Amino acid sequence: MEDRLSALPDDLLLQIIMLLPVIQLVQTSVLSRRWSRFWMQTQILHVIDHEVDGGGDPARFEGVVDGLLSFYASQLGRARCYFKISISRWDNVDVDRLMSWARQAAQIFVGDFLLSVHTVKPEDSEEDESDTSDEEPEIFELPYFEFAEEIAVTLSDRLLYLALPTGAGVFASLTKLVLMSLHFADGAGAALSDVVSSRCPCLLSLVVQYVQGVTALTLRTAALTHLSLSYVNGLRLLDVVAPKLLAMAVQCCFVNSQGAVLRISAPLLLRLEWADCCPESTQVGPTDRLKELVVGEIPPIAALGEGFIAHSNFHMILRHFRLTQVLELHVPIRPELQGHGGLMEHIVLPEQYTDLNLVVEPNRHMFGMSMFKLLKRCIGLRMLHLKLSKRKGDTACSSSCIWGNPHG
Repeated sequence: MEDRLSALPDDLLLQIIMLLPVIQLVQTSVLSRRWSRFWMQTQILHVIDHEVDGGGDPARFEGVVDGLLSFYASQLGRARCYFKISISRWDNVDVDRLMSWARQAAQIFVGDFLLSVHTVKPEDSEEDESDTSDEEPEIFELPYFEFAEEIAVTLSDRLLYLALPTGAGVFASLTKLVLMSLHFADGAGAALSDVVSSRCPCLLSLVVQYVQGVTALTLRTAALTHLSLSYVNGLRLLDVVAPKLLAMAVQCCFVNSQGAVLRISAPLLLRLEWADCCPESTQVGPTDRLKELVVGEIPPIAALGEGFIAHSNFHMILRHFRLTQVLELHVPIRPELQGHGGLMEHIVLPEQYTDLNLVVEPNRHMFGMSMFKLLKRCIGLRMLHLKLSKRKGDTACSSSCIWGNPHG
């Protein structure tokens, strides 16, 4: 039988075998002399526990990761590689083992390190939720990665917390840091400010989403160009001094704005996305170069409790950013807002806004009258772009709809 696969050029073969699970990827090395080291040229290692643990054997999963790390360390020394570990089985979570792997990866790989732990206990588990409620969470301490260019950590396991490294050491090559769906150990959230400000001299992008344990974030960074903060629960202080920052996004971090503090000094900022309350104390430095301001209403947050509605205070945000060329407002008209004041009635645009992108999520409500009143207040407006967005679960507009007379 003719071997047409081996007749393909190397670059095309690499694209094909990159799609294989890591075990099958490594097994291609036994096909021929040409294939013996071919798999290493992919520069991608994604170890997914349920693909390699033999149906739930932690020892097999551990052996595969240990073997890969040992091989790279002994045969290649330092290698450029995208190295990711994804864990979905709770019995594959061993903190000491994870920290050992992270330390080895920090010495071996130049490139990206990604760790994702998202575990759910099986339904037939005899251990009841109440049996683990008093358990102390274990701490995963991220080591310094001197050579990694991107690090992404997701720790959704409720008994696994993150701690950042302290003491001497730097993330010398790091350009992007992503922290998602995790809880910082007690007091460890404060280390995020120090790590970003003092230990990441080349950091260009910081993404922090669905994180607990960070109440204050003080960033003093000369390199940072992109900052994204979403659902940083309990944040009370955000103090950013970033002379090269170009884009910034903040969503659902200051849900309780009373007593919160926001300070931004970013003279080169071009785009700001804000879907949050405006902190009680807000100071914004010169934003003469700001071209796009995207202001959105806070999405529904179940944790706030039924009947609690937080607003983004559009008028307060606009007061602090008055020199943007293009303004984009996202206004969701939710069913639960019936009986409350209309959001558009509280929006007043400064005269210099000549271009407005209005994104409305009507949810089958009438909003024409509200929008008409808004436009009457926009005396400097010369161009309007209206976009209607839609989400599942829309409800019909009632006769008492506050957004306009259905018959008008």
